[in-house]
Amino acid sequence: MRLRATIVLLSSGLLGLGAVGCSDHCNAACEELSQCDQGIPNGAANCDVYCGDERAIAEQSGCQSEYDAWFDCLDDAQDACSSCGTQKIQYLQCQGVFPGG
Repeated sequence: MRLRATIVLLSSGLLGLGAVGCSDHCNAACEELSQCDQGIPNGAANCDVYCGDERAIAEQSGCQSEYDAWFDCLDDAQDACSSCGTQKIQYLQCQGVFPGG
């Protein structure tokens, strides 16, 4: 019984670490995007709020791979303000927010 409880606790902890990694992925890109003319995307109060909302939307809409592709692109971009438009449009189209989706 103790072994099972230990495995469950370790698994939960690893899942928590994965969530933090995803958060850092978005937060780093959001901090860069906040320096653009538009400020923090979607008018969110801060990057933690924005990233939490976007992650939830991506999961609920089944658009996690498009979300990941957009933020992977932003991670690699030299200038987040003018990069990754194609990936962002694909993410929004997946959600049905952008025409053509």
